[in-house]
Amino acid sequence: MKRRSLPFIGLATTIALGVSPALASAGIVITRYAGISGQDASPTPGPAVASKLSEPEAVAVDSRGNIYIADTNNNVVEKVTPTGTLTVVAGTGTAGAPAAHAFPPYSGVPATSSPLNALTGVAVDSSGNLYIGDTNNNVVEKVTPGGNLTVIAGTGSEGPPSSEAFPPHAGVPAVGVPATSSALHAPEGLTVDSAGDLYIADVYNNVVEEVTPAGTLKVIAGTGTLGTPAAHAYAPYPGVEATTSDLHYPEGVAVDVSGDVYIGDDFNDVVEKVTPAGILSVIAGTKTEGAPPLQAFPPSTGVEATASNLKHPEGVAVDASGNVYIADVQSQLIVRVTPAGRLSVVAGNETNGTPTYGGSPFISALKYPDYVAVDSSGVLYVDEEGNSTIDRVGPETAAAPTVTSATSGNGTGTIDFLPPVSDGTSPITGYEASTDGGATWHAISTVVGSGETLQSELTGLTDGVTYHVLVRAVNGSGAGAASNGAPVTPLAPSSPTTSTGGSPSAPVTKASTGCLSRRAVTVHWRIPAGSRPGRIVVAVNGRTYKTLPSSARKVTVSLAGRSGPAPVNVRVRTRTVRGLTLGTVRALHICTAPRSPLMLPNPFLQR
Repeated sequence: MKRRSLPFIGLATTIALGVSPALASAGIVITRYAGISGQDASPTPGPAVASKLSEPEAVAVDSRGNIYIADTNNNVVEKVTPTGTLTVVAGTGTAGAPAAHAFPPYSGVPATSSPLNALTGVAVDSSGNLYIGDTNNNVVEKVTPGGNLTVIAGTGSEGPPSSEAFPPHAGVPAVGVPATSSALHAPEGLTVDSAGDLYIADVYNNVVEEVTPAGTLKVIAGTGTLGTPAAHAYAPYPGVEATTSDLHYPEGVAVDVSGDVYIGDDFNDVVEKVTPAGILSVIAGTKTEGAPPLQAFPPSTGVEATASNLKHPEGVAVDASGNVYIADVQSQLIVRVTPAGRLSVVAGNETNGTPTYGGSPFISALKYPDYVAVDSSGVLYVDEEGNSTIDRVGPETAAAPTVTSATSGNGTGTIDFLPPVSDGTSPITGYEASTDGGATWHAISTVVGSGETLQSELTGLTDGVTYHVLVRAVNGSGAGAASNGAPVTPLAPSSPTTSTGGSPSAPVTKASTGCLSRRAVTVHWRIPAGSRPGRIVVAVNGRTYKTLPSSARKVTVSLAGRSGPAPVNVRVRTRTVRGLTLGTVRALHICTAPRSPLMLPNPFLQR
């Protein structure tokens, strides 16, 4: 499928000398993630870095950091987990047409028993469904998490989209047609939005199509005729109707959280954006084939994206912040366009060759990087067709875990968290937690929680105190980014004799105790945050001992005249706006000697 030109040798020396120390030492490196450079062969399940690939032409990443590879010449799709384990999830390894029962009205076939043919597109949705641009078969297939493959677009024969897939005239959207009754011609790039709508770069039809979850296909960009974007698609104009502007071999497609669709318009040397309202505008490229200017390279802050040349942009990806990443194939670069429209180089030095693994991506060669994917932590995965590898551009340390829940116990807290979507450049060796918002860290042990989560119990906490818990992963390069924060407020247990059966409302009150001299004991208490207490009543052995103002937080109880091991019950009560009552403190007078301590356990909190 690729249309190659001679390698361009340009600014490699200049760029290598011009990288700023800050960028070079920022811990962002390029590493080999899957495949072996320069070795084309069939995959071997197991460690991805020990498995060969054969000219892969697309890569996608899901919400949990699993990446999917369109291993084109091997006619399979592989999955690589964040821990680096590779498995084949679709295809038999032999070129061929989909199994007959993959087409409607049949219910599908096992994905690993259905042949593929020079696939060049992969995407994955939020439910874990995998989509395959089966290029030479002229279909798009869907593989469920259970491994069932069905054809969801295309008839299996090359051809133009059905006429009903195009708008009848300007300003009127297409009615659409059943996706499996409309022909495709070399579908490549795929992407899927949060609503489950699938977008297809239908290369030789020179259109981008949308397929709804209900299976309706319509054209959203392109006229079906090979050509250049309409003049008003370029700045400073506001854009044109996307279905009235020509495309020329659109190969890459991506969608952002707002529903804007980005197109790698390969032979027009531009990247376009199509809004949900159907307006197309050029966001990068000048329509003139060429490399980005020197100002696009570090340490420069970048250039206006629409004033920078591109040289056969194919794959596009967009992160959660709206940054668009472009695989500029013939420039041997990955470039980024910010939401403000500034373009800068993030990987490559314009030299066609093997990357300098373990080093800065800015001084590394690349070889026909034709697709790029970005995970939720901002790590890039670059499909290098010419090297038969998938390379990673990101920090050496692990990405941040995600805390999903935090529960409180008596002097303890339990946190559940999802492991990082990226382990960094070496395996994770353990986890650390902070209970003070990141000021100090300590190692924690974990057990498997529910689903994909890990669980850890934090002990030695003080009841009634709110802790701000963070988690981070540790690998061979050190500690990674901190997770989102989660508050934990340990609770004292409900009284077994007076509990009404309900759980205490949080946050929880704790009374601390300490013994003074001469048979006296001081009881301290705290009121739940946000609660407003009334008068505080202290009772000893069922009789009112003192009534205190609402501002009181301690009382000293005299035990004069008491001797022997008789029980002493101290009860502190107040009604608050949350309806809480500070419950019974039970103590035993175990000695009569002066200055002997009285041991009081924590009070109970009850309704």
